[in-house]
Formats: sequence, C-alpha cells, structure tokens
Amino acid sequence: MPQPQVLLFPLVLSAFPYRRALLYVLAFSLVSLAEWTVLLSRGMNEWLHVTIPLRTGLFVLLNLDP
Repeated sequence: MPQPQVLLFPLVLSAFPYRRALLYVLAFSLVSLAEWTVLLSRGMNEWLHVTIPLRTGLFVLLNLDP
C-alpha cells in the first residue's frame, strides 16, 4: 500500500460517516491498485494520464464533500 493511503485512510474513516468513508477508501484503493500493480509493474507508463487525474478528482471530491 502506498504511503499516502496509509496516512489518508484513518483520517477519512474518522471524518466521514461509515458508508461514505468506505466508498472513498475503496475508490482510492482501486485507483492505487490499477496504478501500482497493473500499470507500473508492466511498464505501461502511457496510461498514467488516466489514473493521475482520477486520483486528483477523488481528492477534490473529498475536499468538497460537506
């Protein structure tokens, strides 16, 4: 698990209601899984233009969520 997730998940789980926090944790986990284990391990660096904006969009949604 990448270090930013280790720092982010406890904060998300403690700040949001359980279902919403679980959705954020799962979404971040899926993006990280796609990025680290599928794309980077196989040398598919040309697909990072998909995962980086997706993760940035999740961070924006996380900050805008009341």
